[in-house]
Amino acid sequence: MEPANGSKMPRKTGLQRAIDTLGGSQNAFAKALGVHRQSVAYWLKHRVPADRVIAIEKLTGVPRHELAPELFADYKRDSGR
Repeated sequence: MEPANGSKMPRKTGLQRAIDTLGGSQNAFAKALGVHRQSVAYWLKHRVPADRVIAIEKLTGVPRHELAPELFADYKRDSGR
């Protein structure tokens, strides 16, 4: 579905998909990870830190190559996922 102005809706990032799996709340997501909501907001604008990717993958099921493609671009191809 496209917005009324005809522009395409932005594709959700892996991190936004992960947040959505826990109900869509940055607060709930941050609490589940044991971080501040401000950290999650920062990650949405920049990128997920490497040391958080695996924990997010385990918590939400969103694959690491979607959370941090710059770090795990080959993971999908190599693992057969």
